[in-house]
Amino acid sequence: MTVCIGAIASGRNAIVMAMDQMLTAGAMTADMPDLAKGMRVHPRWFAMFAGNDVQYVSPIMRDVTNALAEEGNAPSVKTVTDTFIRVYREQRLRIAEQTVLAPLGLDFHAFAAMIATDDNETLRDLTRKLSEVEFSVYFLVCGFDANPSARIFTIEPPGAEGHYDDVGFWSIGSGSESAINNLFLRGYNQSLSLPQAVYEVAESKFVAETSLGVGTRTAMAALRSDGSIAFITRQKVDGIRQIWQDEGKPPMPQKLDERIGPLLQFFTAPPMPKSNTD
Repeated sequence: MTVCIGAIASGRNAIVMAMDQMLTAGAMTADMPDLAKGMRVHPRWFAMFAGNDVQYVSPIMRDVTNALAEEGNAPSVKTVTDTFIRVYREQRLRIAEQTVLAPLGLDFHAFAAMIATDDNETLRDLTRKLSEVEFSVYFLVCGFDANPSARIFTIEPPGAEGHYDDVGFWSIGSGSESAINNLFLRGYNQSLSLPQAVYEVAESKFVAETSLGVGTRTAMAALRSDGSIAFITRQKVDGIRQIWQDEGKPPMPQKLDERIGPLLQFFTAPPMPKSNTD
């Protein structure tokens, strides 16, 4: 699995995100320095993922990005949520069709026609197998809608949404419980300055590393309401880790605005081109 964290900051004018870079394939687990567990799906929206079936992530991200490119500069949270749910469910049904029906020479149209006119044990067994198809993919989506209001929501199997704007933060993955607990213990609130928020989110990721499947490599980003984004490199995160190890267990280090603020270099990204749908 993994851990991905999103937290609203700076008086709801920014969102801080952190994710590990661990990849598990069968019995093999490794930290992958070039692995990105998050990406912009729109200039104002950033999506992170966790789960065992990472092979399904790319087509979902691609189709969501293409759909949101048609929605203008500031799609509503409902539009972004509905788009993720639709694409997620379509991909899950596609995999179910390929693994359960296709070996029998069937597709969903043929199967639907059969169950509309008949009811037998074979069809009930196929229906059960379709519902049990493994699709372990989770998304944590952070961004700003037209107001602009900071938003955080999740998409989890079998394609259900959860919203955490009022909480102000959330996490997914095998390390999520540790990360969420740490943010609660710190009394995290959405009015924190951006450097302070970066520290608390980074700390929560470090705490989550004791969980199974969470890697020690860390990627972080901060998105602001105007669409500008700052990427915090692994080397800079290592500097934050050193502060945490030297001063932050459990006290809060001093002068975080001065020490972490210079690490945040924002740039305004150009409009995103459509992804290749081939």
